[in-house]
Amino acid sequence: MSFIRLIKNKIARRKRIAENCYDNIISLGYNCEVTFRFLKYFGFENTNLFNWTYSYSVNDLINALNNFGDICSAEMKNPDPLWECEKTHLRFHGKADTRIFMKGRETEEILQADKADLLGRVAHLKEKFLNILKDDTKKLYIYKIKKDDIDENVNEKLLKLLAALKNLGGNNFKLLIVAEKENAKYFTENENYMVRFVKYFAPDNCLVRKKYFNNGWDDIYNEFYVQIPDKQENKNKKYKFD
Repeated sequence: MSFIRLIKNKIARRKRIAENCYDNIISLGYNCEVTFRFLKYFGFENTNLFNWTYSYSVNDLINALNNFGDICSAEMKNPDPLWECEKTHLRFHGKADTRIFMKGRETEEILQADKADLLGRVAHLKEKFLNILKDDTKKLYIYKIKKDDIDENVNEKLLKLLAALKNLGGNNFKLLIVAEKENAKYFTENENYMVRFVKYFAPDNCLVRKKYFNNGWDDIYNEFYVQIPDKQENKNKKYKFD
């Protein structure tokens, strides 16, 4: 390789690095796998509203964004073990040990304390989500799309998701969609959002099992990466909620 070619390749690589490095990489769901794999790859997690939530469909997420004030604004269904917002149908982890609910050992005192803590935390995270969405930092939003949401109309659904973020004041951000490789035929290159594929998604109830780790998420976080925060600032952050 000639010296000039080598220099050109180095310049091109630096350009790609600058383009793909973000101040914030933020999960939109549909479940915790996006954030869990981010945490495993980068070694830290900046909690945001949808990091540890579950949405039944992309349409439910779009509806929640379009009616942002409704999120956790009304009654919450008792956890099983996730709390569900009756207006938006988004589901949230409480802080109480999930085994309490799975074994039917929850008391009214536990339920009320867990719900109060959840509502206070969600109110804070809603404000944080909007502030980051609107600020000038460079952001990448990642949405892991379910197989059931993928059909000939998937582009229309994702354009609505993009519009919902913009209507909330979205500024200086890109949207990355992650799908399973078997559904690649439904997606085409476009200027509105990016799409990447993993071999398969981990089962919803087995996200943390190592047997499902080698499915392609490391390749995504190797391509799209984030400014690593100062370790001193993050040494006291706790898994899932802080």
